[in-house]
Amino acid sequence: MLRIVCDKCHRRGSYNAAKLVKKYGLDAKLFEWSDEITADCPRKQANNFNDFCGARCPDLSKVVQKRDYFDDHFGSKEHATPI
Repeated sequence: MLRIVCDKCHRRGSYNAAKLVKKYGLDAKLFEWSDEITADCPRKQANNFNDFCGARCPDLSKVVQKRDYFDDHFGSKEHATPI
């Protein structure tokens, strides 16, 4: 599971990392899917650079360490589904 939390507005959610890989591809960049997930954030919609969206993924390093798992189950990056 990959959690997204915001300490500013206290929004939070959990996402199945394997489903994210299936949907966006093994080599997708974090911002390619987190922008979609946080699109309804009031701070992001306000475009105020002094009070920006504080969404972060505290478990990201744990998920990245499981790269071998994803390579085995979804193919190596040479066979990843393009976005």
